Amino acid sequence: MFKGIFKKATVILLASMLAFTQPTSSFEVQAKSSVSSSFSKYLKKNGLYYKNMSKAYRPGYKTAKKTYKAGNFNFYGMNSTEYTGKYFYMADHVAAWTGTLQNLSISDAQRTYNVAKSLSKKAKRKKSKYQKAAAIHDALVKHTSYQMGPYQGQSAYEALVNRQAVCAGYSRAFKLMCDICGVPCMCVYGYAGGGTGGGAHQWNIIKLDDGKWYEVDCTFDDPLGGSPNRNFFCLSTAKMSSGMTPQGMSYYHQRTGMDELTTAFNKCIPMATSTKHDKKKAKDLVVK
Repeated sequence: MFKGIFKKATVILLASMLAFTQPTSSFEVQAKSSVSSSFSKYLKKNGLYYKNMSKAYRPGYKTAKKTYKAGNFNFYGMNSTEYTGKYFYMADHVAAWTGTLQNLSISDAQRTYNVAKSLSKKAKRKKSKYQKAAAIHDALVKHTSYQMGPYQGQSAYEALVNRQAVCAGYSRAFKLMCDICGVPCMCVYGYAGGGTGGGAHQWNIIKLDDGKWYEVDCTFDDPLGGSPNRNFFCLSTAKMSSGMTPQGMSYYHQRTGMDELTTAFNKCIPMATSTKHDKKKAKDLVVK
């Protein structure tokens, strides 16, 4: 089953930091001509990156917030600190970002948000953050397949609307759905692999009701040629960094900033120290 997981590692390197025709989706909701109130609130809200980043990046972040909804957003014409601040805004508002040097139009961003909101309905009904995150994880790995797309598979748009993405698209879609359901979530940047391959990768970290952080990798839990599972759901950083799947396959996840931007992102991200969910029973691995 897990041989397919590690086939992904050979293409992850091409995928992570670059960030079809659209198949019909029963979850797809067409964006209205005007911005919905919930999506507008989403764009205005300062996220976890804003709270954890250096205050030096706040002017760029605030400029991005102001200009994006006005329709004149771009990543250029600013000093490096303001430029990074703009990226922090996009990291907090992944519905609007392609994961590359582009942003989505308001209509495509709202379309992404709407699909995420529809796909998260079951999760929103759950009581605990663990249950919400599990439902989000399961819905996403069943909804999306591993494939490059128009933005190199880097965007939540591709994962949710096109239903095809690579690791960064999975990670951003998971974050967006967690944002909608009130589960604190951030994206982690680094390298990952197993077996004979590896490369640049992106996954997530979430905060549960116990106040502890746990790492999640939806990409590795949606193996090529295999069935979706929860092998990489709610693990400690130590467990993610080096371990074995229940099927005996070795793997690794190493946090590494691949450039100035991802290094700045990773500095905001806490470590997952709790080992509460590291040991899983067979029933804990089943996608529902």
